Amino acid sequence: MRWNLPFTLLGGVLRGTLPNPTLADGAVLSGAIGSGQIASGHLTSGLLGSITAALASGSVQSGNLGSPAVFSGNLGSGQVGLFHLQSGLQLSGLVLSGGLGSGQVGISHLQSGLQSSGIVLSGGIGSGQVGISHLQSGLQSSGLLLSGGLGSGQVGVYHLQSGLQTSGMVNSGGIGSGQLGFGHLANGSVQSGTIASGSIAIWHLVSGLQVSGIVNSGGIASGQIGFGHLADAGVRSGTIASGQIAILHLVSGLQISGIVNSGGIGSGQVGFGHLADASVQSGTLASGILGVFNFSSGMVVSDFNNQLINGGMWMCQRQSPTSGIAIASGTSGGDVYSADRFKVAVSSGSSMVYLRWDRLTSGWASGVDNRFYGSWQNGQSGGRYAVYQPIESAISQSLANCKVNYQFRAKSPTSGLIFQMGILQTNSGVTSDTIPNSIISGWSANSGTSPTFGSGMALVSPSSIVQLQSIWNTYNLSTTAYSGHVCLIPSLWSNDPQASGAILHMTEVGLYVDTGIVKPWRPRSRAQEMLLCHRYRCQSFTFDVGPAQFTGDTTGTLVQNATSASFTTNFVYPACMRTTPTVTTYNPSSASGARTTDWRNFANTLDGNAVVTRIGTRQLSVGTNSGTVGQNFMVHISAEADL
Repeated sequence: MRWNLPFTLLGGVLRGTLPNPTLADGAVLSGAIGSGQIASGHLTSGLLGSITAALASGSVQSGNLGSPAVFSGNLGSGQVGLFHLQSGLQLSGLVLSGGLGSGQVGISHLQSGLQSSGIVLSGGIGSGQVGISHLQSGLQSSGLLLSGGLGSGQVGVYHLQSGLQTSGMVNSGGIGSGQLGFGHLANGSVQSGTIASGSIAIWHLVSGLQVSGIVNSGGIASGQIGFGHLADAGVRSGTIASGQIAILHLVSGLQISGIVNSGGIGSGQVGFGHLADASVQSGTLASGILGVFNFSSGMVVSDFNNQLINGGMWMCQRQSPTSGIAIASGTSGGDVYSADRFKVAVSSGSSMVYLRWDRLTSGWASGVDNRFYGSWQNGQSGGRYAVYQPIESAISQSLANCKVNYQFRAKSPTSGLIFQMGILQTNSGVTSDTIPNSIISGWSANSGTSPTFGSGMALVSPSSIVQLQSIWNTYNLSTTAYSGHVCLIPSLWSNDPQASGAILHMTEVGLYVDTGIVKPWRPRSRAQEMLLCHRYRCQSFTFDVGPAQFTGDTTGTLVQNATSASFTTNFVYPACMRTTPTVTTYNPSSASGARTTDWRNFANTLDGNAVVTRIGTRQLSVGTNSGTVGQNFMVHISAEADL
């Protein structure tokens, strides 16, 4: 059926005529439009821009948008995430590299087959984002990874296939410290220039490589070369450091002259057995090295060159030191002896007593090495005295221009006792071995002032103060014995008046040729001291017995049988005396009627006038011209030759 309608003008929401009417403006309201029914194609050009301005922020939801409603130009930068893409939309080319945030594509984002060469360019890979697990087998071939694409320290030895460890593959900068082992190096690959100083040890060298020139001295650590590393004749004199050769390094027979110089011998390393006969000369002995024990029996020497005699106070021939020797001013017309070789000068009107103390008796003051010490005790309040030993000119002259050290050990139980020590000399022009009757001609009335010394005497150098204490101390004075003297006289004297009973203990007295160093006490043997003392004094009485008349002591007397009224006998001195002695004879009788200085018979009833003749420095003759025939006679003598 066909309708044939007239062209009629329409009204209401319609405009135009049938059969093709149109909607009037404003005829379609929002309520008449179904949800999601308007697509972008329904909108005229330019209409979307005016509509979006009328939309409130957030008023358009995903449900308001239809298919192909949103185009790439409608998306803000960085507004599409991985979750906005449906499965299957992660196709190649869908997301461009510029739309991916740094580090946002992982291995899981690439489908199998997309991990092929060329899919991901080097510029799209973040630094350090490709690990060994990202590379398929076969992709780890030479040239796939350039050196610039490897992080420092990221390739280990296990990353390199067999055959890739060839020369030039890995540069020195790409090898971590300590990452190359012995097995990584081919033969001949290590040259001398590639070895750091001190990096080759002895165990790195195989047997037979320790030949001359292989290892320089600077490449050997201290103590790393042993005896077995050196070949015969491998050590020359120039390669031995000073002091490195000990006696044990020398085989028997090599200790010959010239092998070891004096500078190569350590202190104390040469023993007696190392020295050949006559190999020690006087110039090789240091001063003070020889003691009396270094000399064989019978050799009389001065230990440490002590120029004084009886410094240990052993000998006392003139008096009995154990009972005390009373010494008064002016006794025997001048200074007198206490112990042998030690004279004493006592101030006018004063007196003193000398005693000798023995370590083996009670009352000994301990603290010294020597067995004996002398004790001088002032017997008069205000008294002063000097103790000294004169040295004969023959010995004194040998000390000219020598440095000498005068020393002794002393103490005092008397508080505050002060002395002076010094070395006196008899001046040039004084007769040889002539000592004034007293070395002190006058004592000063002022305390602290030295006395006036005898005629022709003077101090070699200024004296030194000796302030005694209650314990033993060593006192010394060092000076030079200049030429021009005749005799030297080491002395000790008091400047201040002393209280009655004040005591001086002294021993270990010495005068040494040295540089001023105090010497330890090393005495001569008793026999040696006796011989030296006998040069100045000897007697038929025993030591420590003072000679006297009519003592009844017949020990040691000279004995002679009278075959006639006149007879003679000889007395040989124990030592050659310094000069012709003064001889005194003593009658050993205990009878009160005996005659002085005469011989006495054994029965102690008869005397014979003693006559001494032919007195020399080696012996003397003594006899009588009034003896009784058939009788045995006895006599004591003393011979004095001291200064």
